[in-house]
Amino acid sequence: MGNNEMNSMIGVYKWREKRLLFTARLPGLGFYDCSFLSLDNSFGICGIDLVHFWTKSESHEPYRHCRGSTNLFPSQVQMTSIACVDGAVVTGSTSGALWLWEGRVLVKRVEVFRFPITKLFASSAGLFVSTQDGTMHLLSKELVLQRRLDPFSRSDSHDIETLCWDTNREKLLVGDSSNCLREMGLNSASKFVMGCHSTCHSALTDFTIDTLNDKIITVGEDGFVRKWDKDARVILQQHNLEGGLSCIAYDQGADQVAVGFCKSDNCCSSDKTDVAFVILCGNDLTNIIHHGHNSQKTLTVCKFSNDGKFVAFGAKDCGIYIHSTDKDFPLVAKARGHSAPILTFDFGCADDSPDSASFLRSNSINGEALYWSTNAKKQTPLSQRHTRWESQSCIYGWYLEGAHDLCAEENSTCITSCCPLSDRSIVVGDSSGRLRVLPNPARSKDTVYLQFTSHHGKVQKIERCGDSLYTLGSDDSCLCMWKVSSLTWPPTMPPSLYNDHVIIDEKKEDQHLSVSLALATAQMEDLDFSTSHAEKTSSTHKPLRPWMRSIVPPSNYTPQLGPLPDGRLVLERIHGYDGHNAKNNLHYISSGESIVYSVGKTLVRYDEEGDTQHFCSVEGRINCLAVHQERSLCAIGQEDAAQGIVIVDLKTMNYMSLCKSTANGIQCLDFDESGRFLLALGGNRLTIHDVDNEVMIASTLTHATETLDVRFTTAANTLVEVGRNLVRLWFIKGSDMRFEEVDMSTMQNVSWWNRISELSTVDLLS
Repeated sequence: MGNNEMNSMIGVYKWREKRLLFTARLPGLGFYDCSFLSLDNSFGICGIDLVHFWTKSESHEPYRHCRGSTNLFPSQVQMTSIACVDGAVVTGSTSGALWLWEGRVLVKRVEVFRFPITKLFASSAGLFVSTQDGTMHLLSKELVLQRRLDPFSRSDSHDIETLCWDTNREKLLVGDSSNCLREMGLNSASKFVMGCHSTCHSALTDFTIDTLNDKIITVGEDGFVRKWDKDARVILQQHNLEGGLSCIAYDQGADQVAVGFCKSDNCCSSDKTDVAFVILCGNDLTNIIHHGHNSQKTLTVCKFSNDGKFVAFGAKDCGIYIHSTDKDFPLVAKARGHSAPILTFDFGCADDSPDSASFLRSNSINGEALYWSTNAKKQTPLSQRHTRWESQSCIYGWYLEGAHDLCAEENSTCITSCCPLSDRSIVVGDSSGRLRVLPNPARSKDTVYLQFTSHHGKVQKIERCGDSLYTLGSDDSCLCMWKVSSLTWPPTMPPSLYNDHVIIDEKKEDQHLSVSLALATAQMEDLDFSTSHAEKTSSTHKPLRPWMRSIVPPSNYTPQLGPLPDGRLVLERIHGYDGHNAKNNLHYISSGESIVYSVGKTLVRYDEEGDTQHFCSVEGRINCLAVHQERSLCAIGQEDAAQGIVIVDLKTMNYMSLCKSTANGIQCLDFDESGRFLLALGGNRLTIHDVDNEVMIASTLTHATETLDVRFTTAANTLVEVGRNLVRLWFIKGSDMRFEEVDMSTMQNVSWWNRISELSTVDLLS
């Protein structure tokens, strides 16, 4: 079935014979669902114009159309989904009612649900019904409600985006718009497979950690503030503040949470009574202690001082608002001096009062670094040489000069966040999603560093809690939890490596790529660092950065030659599922005992036994996946064609091979039945790769306006391509590929043909 603004069409194909059996223009617009009924000699559609049926008595006869008769139950309700349960046709509607049909006559209405029905799914156990409130229900074949599957909180409302059915274990795997994965059994309660930290297509904007209770508190654009048990990955508390939230901070001493609000960039309101932030009770997020007012713009960052006397907010209006934590949280001072929105800031203490916050240092998004007293008096960098800073979140400082020089050589990346791991190590995140562990301070771009990858896009925030490090990706809205472990370097490591450029990357790759972090660390004793290097060429003049004038080392800093980082990161957990930025990226494997999916630049295998995750990272953002069950292989298509198609062994989560690709960004992948050949679609080019020999055996242009999906068929050397107004069957002979257009001459102005799945390939062409 195809819909567009002009008309709606439906077609029936006999795919093995490449023949169009039937096509018809639908009577009206706005149809939502179509399905074969008990046999392939009848099918039905439903939508705004109620229900229509097509039937035929003999296989050689044409389908005959009849409109569903609702004389017994006159209604203008819209039908949203249709299914056939044990020979009985059932439709769901926006009113929440189920409708039972005999032939073309509506004979029964069952009032079951209060919310609109979004999807019906027939199984051997009965009828699954999903409703707009995000719940799923199991009904018997007599349409009697047997069980409610409620994977979401009653206060949330999520769209179900991905559904994967495991026929062996009879379980449903559901991916929703809140970046969650949940598994629902037929006769058991739903299982929370993967934690979420954003809802309803609204991004997670910030998080903080309750270090005393080891809990994570998150805020998002949906207006919810949530407290999570990070080990059980369940929501302990949540409260809707009825407005987009932008930043959060936690004060351990007073057990209070500060939350800042988002404001529309187009908002012209000058009402100074608009709430800019709230202070919540840490034990009870529903208990609002104070409503605060300061900026008319979005608050970008907030922090409590360690002594608990101040809470400060950075804003898009380029100001920093410093409040006292006394009664009513009065505004103490407003720091004005930046020319761009505030990126981050740190509190600092003077030497003579080490337990009392007296100063701030702040960064803006355009690279400014300024210093202030807590009463908003601007300070000189030289006067702050004796200040002891409570945190190290400012990315523009003397201690990261080498890290900025390193990013400047790469041109396309910049540092976006940082957090110290120890007195000798600091981790920095950049705009491409990489994490680098460097010595602290990092004064030279040629120093040794460790590199890790998980997110795609900007690493928005990094925060450490005990032996764990948490990173937030701004594009994938997922939290990654890393285990921080100590790293001991060989005693033969020279004290200075300014003439060496050593990178240790944590990706797991074969001999064609770099070795894994574990292997590189284990073999560090065998490395020879005595190799002579050519003398450095004279450095070219570098443009002055806005923050360079503020680079002043502290008074107690002792210059050292080539310090080495003493810590490394091991990815332990990814909280969240990114179903928005990748295609076909959710699969069952091992007879349903494991799940494979992607987040950012990371392939994740989740094992139900032991509740564990295993990871494999690639260089680029993952666009799509293809899985071959028998050989336990996964093909990863990346955004950049130069990075190729990576083949991963799902048992070991190690690289097996790399298929070079000439296509511009891989959009679709599919294995053939044997698992030896891989079909790839990139841009307007189809390519077929021999995975075992890592060679491309065929390639051709599709010449299509827009191709949406390609798949191997069950027939040998044949594949199907679908796209905008086209269905093509391709035939492969050696390295030659040719296609035949499916006859669609009678189907004028057909709109979009959707992605082919294993089931819909047969339905579309049979």
